[in-house]
Amino acid sequence: MFGKNHVCAAPCSAIVAAAMCAQMGTATEAGAQPVLGAISTGVGSTITVPAMDPNDTGATLAGAMVTAFFPFGPETVPWVSLGLGAGHAVGTGWSLSLTGDTGIADWVLTNTFTTEFFTSLSIDLAPGRSAFDFDTPSPGAAGTLAGHTITLSAAGGGAMFIDAKYDNPVELQGSGGPVGDLFSTLTLSWIGGTGVFDANDFVRFVSDTDRVVPAPGALLTLGAGVVALPLGRRRRGSSQ
Repeated sequence: MFGKNHVCAAPCSAIVAAAMCAQMGTATEAGAQPVLGAISTGVGSTITVPAMDPNDTGATLAGAMVTAFFPFGPETVPWVSLGLGAGHAVGTGWSLSLTGDTGIADWVLTNTFTTEFFTSLSIDLAPGRSAFDFDTPSPGAAGTLAGHTITLSAAGGGAMFIDAKYDNPVELQGSGGPVGDLFSTLTLSWIGGTGVFDANDFVRFVSDTDRVVPAPGALLTLGAGVVALPLGRRRRGSSQ
């Protein structure tokens, strides 16, 4: 199907309907407790941002990119805001959604293919101007709260064993380097058992994110490149 990364966006009506179904927990499938394996961090490219706001929702993640890896190749789709705290990334036969505060709300991943499976999923928050927030160290970067490192809530389908890896650390300008609690990318890999996310499986997990708050004219730098960020509306914030 896709020999290389394929970027697509679903119609709004399909996105809203899929988000509602996902948040209802795919009620037709039996739930099971997934097993979380290793949680690791990588180095990658350090991202420098002006400031962080701990208030982030499914809606404010808009612009993030989500990639599912299939035997036939990866598929990358954008995260789309649905408003009212909800957002969604819809691929060909799969979707990822979240409604509410990312610190407590479930990410809901579903594979609606009848025959296809994927082995890993990558969420890149940098294009959406957000970052994953660990619960350690404490205190973390200025402008963040306690954070929430990934925990698995429930799953449907066969036995599910998942490893999680956070990459591309985020640092605040003038801080002297990353504190170690902020990362722009999360990758989930299915291990043990079948080692895949099978057709008709679903999984729920929690992993907190924080919002990048740029000052007027601020720049976000990634590696050697520099990307201009539009000024975003500052929402209610709280520092550690």
